[in-house]
Amino acid sequence: MVNFIYDLYFTLPEIYLSTCIFIILVYGVLNGGSKFLGYPLLSKSVGLLSVQVLVLTFFFLINFPYLNFFSWNFFLTSNVYVLYSKTFLLVATTVWTSFSFNYIEKEKINSFEYWILSLLSLLAFFFLLQVYDLLSMYLVIELQSLSFYVLASFKRSSEFSTEAGLKYFVLGAFSSAFLLFGSSLIYGLTGLTNFTDFNILFSGFLLENSLLISGVFTGLTFFISSFIF
Repeated sequence: MVNFIYDLYFTLPEIYLSTCIFIILVYGVLNGGSKFLGYPLLSKSVGLLSVQVLVLTFFFLINFPYLNFFSWNFFLTSNVYVLYSKTFLLVATTVWTSFSFNYIEKEKINSFEYWILSLLSLLAFFFLLQVYDLLSMYLVIELQSLSFYVLASFKRSSEFSTEAGLKYFVLGAFSSAFLLFGSSLIYGLTGLTNFTDFNILFSGFLLENSLLISGVFTGLTFFISSFIF
């Protein structure tokens, strides 16, 4: 029970952000067909709510005491580097969201899902900075990629937007295939997925087992190649 409380405590910013995303999503779905809160007023109101969520998350983050700590059974980690990176991403996302108001008005993008996907991308980046396991890292990368697929092709009337989304999807599929294949090779040969276990493994790697070495490094090659995409 104590460990569960600590796990919740060290992921409170992410819990707050995800809760706000779900609330804004429900608000947009329930009022999407309203005569009085329809397009484009609904899109603008959801955008203003998104900015408010980002600002409150920023104050939540800078006042949050971070320690070197592993949470959720070594699936996530917390340290000073994670704190500074989150703060930088949050500020950058807030500035980008503020600039987006003029963009969606100019391009006539009247869908409130634009803001939801932006917040989901930020949430995925938050988890990606903390992730400490192969499986959870893959899931977080897919969450971030799926959000960006839709954002890249959000302007359906533009051929360039559709082309960008399609190319991003194809490259993302290749990247996911390389990542999964490399991870499966590493897991099949070592039975490990946690980064702490990998640290122990590579610290005392058995040089006489050439088959294990070649298999693991082949998996690492595919694993690293997926990030080049």
